[in-house]
Amino acid sequence: VIFVGATHNNLQALTILIGNAWLASYVVQLVVSLFIAPLVLGRLGVRNSILVLPIFMVVGFGAVAFNPILATSLILFIVRNGLQTGLDDPAQNVLGGALPTQVGPRLKFLLDNVVLPGGAVLTGAGLLLFQGAIKVNVAVLAFAGIAVSLLFVAAAWRVRGLYVHAIYERLRTHAVSVSDFQQAVGRPTQGQVAELQSYIRFGDGRSREFAAAALARSSPDTFAAMVPELLEEEDPVVRRLALQLAPADLLTLEQLDSARNDHDGWVRAAVAVAR
Repeated sequence: VIFVGATHNNLQALTILIGNAWLASYVVQLVVSLFIAPLVLGRLGVRNSILVLPIFMVVGFGAVAFNPILATSLILFIVRNGLQTGLDDPAQNVLGGALPTQVGPRLKFLLDNVVLPGGAVLTGAGLLLFQGAIKVNVAVLAFAGIAVSLLFVAAAWRVRGLYVHAIYERLRTHAVSVSDFQQAVGRPTQGQVAELQSYIRFGDGRSREFAAAALARSSPDTFAAMVPELLEEEDPVVRRLALQLAPADLLTLEQLDSARNDHDGWVRAAVAVAR
């Protein structure tokens, strides 16, 4: 609506404006994909990255509602499309990997054949119903966008919790790699660090090995503080991981000498590498 008003109902000018806006959104998409998405996914993880787009939409529609000019609507159009393709779509693809194999195809069918067409029909019906109010005050459409965006934020927050739960369920069944775990949660919270520590202390062999590697990568200071405790563990796998994953300057000569006399050959081999 703002684009049409800015071009004074000139079809040629409107076409040029929309074309330039799409071109700018492709540039934003490229920048986001190359420079921003890896940083955001690495630091925030997929669980938080899925919140970025709906939160920006709330802010963008809010700016349009309180200042409905061409500049704010262009920023909303360009950045929103760039964020969706450059950050949100990759995060959604990773998110889908947490679904059980038998559920993924059914959910995709439901999205492609029910949710997306149904959303398009509802959007069109809403625009048709409120077109009179929109012509008088474009802020009506912007406030509707805020309301819908808030629903998206709530839905993303719910999915965020389910996703983290699914990742930990896969951890319990040894069906997730360290890289997948780090990409999923990003920088772990104190609660997640404590949960990894509990897996190291009380989990089975495979879970302990994975949890130790995940903790060493995602929270190295916490893992370093656990090294003396891990070197005293009865499980030789844990002792070996403590030697392999601990920072080289952390291990004392006494710890290395003690581990060098370990009855497990793999632990002794880890000492040789650590030295």
